[in-house]
Formats: sequence, structure tokens, C-alpha cells
Amino acid sequence: MIFFLIRWKARRKKKRVSIAVTLLELSLITLFIIRGFAYYEVVITGGSFSDSQFINPVFANQREGHFYSLYTKSSGGLEEPYRGLYRAYEKGEALKAFLENKIPFSNDTLVDEIDSTNAYVEMISLSVRAPKSIRSSQINSNQELLQEAELNSVLVAEVLLGKQLPEDVLAIDTSTFGGGSAGLMLALELIQQFGDHDILKGYSICGTGTINKNGEVGSIGGLRMKLLSAEKDKFDYCFVPQKDYRAALRYAKEGHLSIHIIPVSASYNSKVGD
Repeated sequence: MIFFLIRWKARRKKKRVSIAVTLLELSLITLFIIRGFAYYEVVITGGSFSDSQFINPVFANQREGHFYSLYTKSSGGLEEPYRGLYRAYEKGEALKAFLENKIPFSNDTLVDEIDSTNAYVEMISLSVRAPKSIRSSQINSNQELLQEAELNSVLVAEVLLGKQLPEDVLAIDTSTFGGGSAGLMLALELIQQFGDHDILKGYSICGTGTINKNGEVGSIGGLRMKLLSAEKDKFDYCFVPQKDYRAALRYAKEGHLSIHIIPVSASYNSKVGD
């Protein structure tokens, strides 16, 4: 009797394991299908800009040296919102279309700003929604992320400096930018301009990373293109989020990049407002 009871329990356990494995397999297959047929935004080029652009001109140049944020340019300037959205299996086709100038842009300025010799296609922003809804929602979302990044950067800088910054410290119009990946470098730029010491010490430093109000640095997108841009602009050091550090080292090795990559995961113990 005991023998049959043990066998029955073993069969039940084996059956549960079998069901769990089957469900896992179905989940992986579903994810594979979704990833293959979902829309992705195409990152086509990148560069860097001084974070002093986010600061009111009255305070932006109290010190000569500046920190720089890395950025990527994507399909946001295309004539039709869906033109820059591709399926995962269309990655090669997307780059080819861009290099052959077959992707129409909405204005000549954007074309002039993009260096096709530095172009690279990286799929980001996975979504199964209709293309037009992706574009409109992304524009709004990117502006909100930028505003949050600016406010967080000011809060972090004030805590680390131990003083309150002017209410009008930020530039009025930053509508040409979007996303939260400049948060880390803007916080450093504020510390550079309002602190007692030149923390750059003659080095040219760029970087990327989101930042929350507690100073924690978060992951970003378009990392490969940002590293290529950092190398091209010949910076001494590039700051990246700790979470993206391993990927950054891999991209640097694959691209034979010589720039020094520094992982950052800064935070402080006491929360703002406590």
C-alpha cells in the first residue's frame, strides 16, 4: 500500500512539472512571436550636447568646463509617423533605406544634423500597438520624462551641494529634447556650475543615465549608438548606468572603442524631503 502511495505521489509531481514546463514553453513561443511581429523604433544616429543647454543662461557658464549628455536621433523627424517603425526582422532593410536616403525627413535641418557615416540601426520601444499611436504617445511620454529628469536633477544637486538652487535655474525652452537619459549628466552639470570646486578637472566627460529624486541612476536605451558617438567626439570618459555597464563593455569590444567607460549607480541614504 505504501509503495503504491509513493508511486501515485511521484506521478502527480511529475505531471505538475510537465504542465509547468509546457506552460513555460508556450510563454516563450508567444514572446518570440510578439517580438518578431511587434513594431520597433529605429535609432539611426547619435551625438552629444552640453548639459548647460538645460540651464538658464544666467547661470550656465559660471565655470568653463561642462558635462555632456549623449543622445540618439530616431525616426521622430520623419514625414509619416509609421515610416520609422519597423518589424524586428526589417532591421537590415531599415539601415539600408536610411543610407540610401530613401527615408523621407520632415525638414532639411534634421537631414543636415544627421551624419549617415555614423548611422546604426538599433531596435527599441517594443510595442504591438498601431504605429500612429506609438508615435503620438512617445512624443508626449518623452517630454514628460524630460521634465521629470530636470526636476530630479535639481533635487539631487541641491542635496549634494547642501544648498537651494535658484528657482529659475532651468532653461525655459527645452522642447527640442526629449526623454530622461540626460538626468545624470544634468545633475553633474548643476554641481559643476554651483559647487565650490571644478569637478571636471580638465577632463572631457560625457555620459547617459536617468536619475530619480533619491539620486539612483537608471538604465537607458540606444546605448551602442551613444558609445559610438562618445568615441567619435573623442571624450576622455563616458559615464553609463551600472545596469548597462556589461553591455557597454561588450559594445566597446565589438566596436574596438578606446573610450574609458565608467559605471555609475550613485544614490544617497536619506530621501529628499525626509
